[in-house]
Amino acid sequence: MKSIQYKEYQLSDLSNLIIEYDRKIENRFRIEIVLLIMEQRKQYCLSIHLPEFNAPVDLPISYGDVRKKGDIVYLNDVLSGIQIILKEKDPNTFCCCTGFYFLIDKEFVYQSINFCDEEYLSFNFDEGKRRRVKRERLYEDRMSNEKVPFQLGMYGYQLTFEINFQYQQFFDTGCGFHLLISKGIWKKNGNTLKLYDPDLRYSFLLLIRNGDLIRIRYQEDTDLYYLFPNKDRMYPFIMR
Repeated sequence: MKSIQYKEYQLSDLSNLIIEYDRKIENRFRIEIVLLIMEQRKQYCLSIHLPEFNAPVDLPISYGDVRKKGDIVYLNDVLSGIQIILKEKDPNTFCCCTGFYFLIDKEFVYQSINFCDEEYLSFNFDEGKRRRVKRERLYEDRMSNEKVPFQLGMYGYQLTFEINFQYQQFFDTGCGFHLLISKGIWKKNGNTLKLYDPDLRYSFLLLIRNGDLIRIRYQEDTDLYYLFPNKDRMYPFIMR
């Protein structure tokens, strides 16, 4: 069994974090945003940490390769292709220059060096790469410039398209709350949807298919490609 060494950093300021709790949740619990950097493997994992559960929960938001140039650290996500850019202020502190909206100008502060058996890591780097390649092939096969109808509203309880071309993407934790991780402008061309996030300086990518959406370059670690419309939260507006 292989043991992995990693450095743990914690986001010091959560004031910008936007969270929606389920109605059944009576008591809100403590949330931490944790960055693990595995220097020997040149990999990272950014996750939501819930320390107050009986068994602490770690939910990966982003993971991938790490590259450092001078005092700049580039975190290249394997799931969607986004790039998070950090600037090293001192040996124990990174400041985020480009990333999710709740990270911008915030600091990751060093906590400790730890070890973990590889099988207990909360993410699988090779599996993430496999999913990314499979989705890109799916896009090449199904992308079309022909006009297709697209209804505005909420898809999959996590992705909302507004009439003013704004979108919001939530991360479903499965723990009674949703974390807003991306917001910006959406644009449609044929059966392709591009979701531009100005904080990430990146466009997520989806395909429209018979009223459903297919996740291509998307920030969620799952083999489930499809997002289905939430019938109770759809608008009576169809774009073509």
